[in-house]
Parts: sequence; structure tokens; C-alpha cells
Amino acid sequence: MFDYLQASRDRLPESPSPSILVTDFSPANLMSRDGTPPESVEELTGVIDLERAKIGPLEFAAVNAEYLLTRYIDDPEPVREALYDPLPFGPDIPQRDFYRVLAMGRSVAALPFWYDPESDLYEQRASAIASELDRIVR
Repeated sequence: MFDYLQASRDRLPESPSPSILVTDFSPANLMSRDGTPPESVEELTGVIDLERAKIGPLEFAAVNAEYLLTRYIDDPEPVREALYDPLPFGPDIPQRDFYRVLAMGRSVAALPFWYDPESDLYEQRASAIASELDRIVR
């Protein structure tokens, strides 16, 4: 995979900053140094998403990853700091709300696949997404 990406990098547009967007952080896509699923966060060395990866701006990749990694935790600040630390921009990037809405769109579409529509958890997740969308668009 790495060799293919290196050989194909001239096919990516230079603007906006091209990036491979990982949209699925499921356990099967998390890898350790030896290529197996990690047993802890410390062993995590990469995320491979061969089914749903896309090409897009680095800014969207960051906001999308932030959304996926922080949507169900009480204190997202440590994750946000670790995510944006190596990037040339912080979490206050232009078009952040637009990128956030795009990231959340997949969650809306996938709710009935992840959760039973009759369950309390479905209602909780749907309500949380609706509240955030309402906050962004108003």
C-alpha cells in the first residue's frame, strides 16, 4: 500500500492540501507495528481503511478524525491537543463547521446500521447528533 501511494502521489491535486481521509476507525482497521490489531493505545501505529478511504483536504481529514475520536467522550481536549499538535493548523481552522457537518453526515446515515432504531442508545446518539447540527447551523 505504501509503495502504491508513493508511486501515485503525483496524481493528487496540490490544492487544497490532499490527504487520504480515513473514515472508519473500527477496531479491524487499527494496526500495531507488526500489522496486528493493537492491544492498547500505546501500540497503535496506524489506521488502514481500504473500503471507505477518500482523498480530500488535510483540514477535513483532521476535523473528521477529531469527530470520530471524540464524539462519545466527556473531555475531548486531550485527544484534540494530540491530534492537532503535529499539524500546521489548530482546531479553529476556516470552514470547521462545514467540515464537521460533513463528518457528522455519515453518522446520521449509519445510525440504523449501528444501533437498533427502537433502542435507547439509538435515541441518545441521534439526539446528540441533532443537537450539534442545530448548534452549527443556527
